[in-house]
Amino acid sequence: RRPAGCSSLKSRARFYVLKGSDGKVFPFTRPTIGNASFSLKPGEEYKFCWCLVVGRELQRIVAGQLMETEDAAGASGAAGEFHHEELPMLFPTGAPEIELSDAERLGPGDGYTFTGHLDLWTMAGF
Repeated sequence: RRPAGCSSLKSRARFYVLKGSDGKVFPFTRPTIGNASFSLKPGEEYKFCWCLVVGRELQRIVAGQLMETEDAAGASGAAGEFHHEELPMLFPTGAPEIELSDAERLGPGDGYTFTGHLDLWTMAGF
């Protein structure tokens, strides 16, 4: 959902909430800085993929993207207004498991940008 009259949006962060089949919930954010950052003009799209390592089966994932206007087009007429877009809810129960070495080959052939690995099992025990 691009704000009316906005010609460019810049990514700032993505946010996620994971729910395990055991009922445990884990929220986290990923800033979109450096290679993970992108800008969109009208009609453009950005497709990304990444590898998530967890130590439990996931029941669902809710996610979203925080964007900022880069031009004077927000509701107040000023650049720098924040907007969010929810991503489709995922239901990964029963999704196939892959080897980490195969993860980077999943997206690039389909126009996706691979943004790396996040190991929540080792880092946070999830």
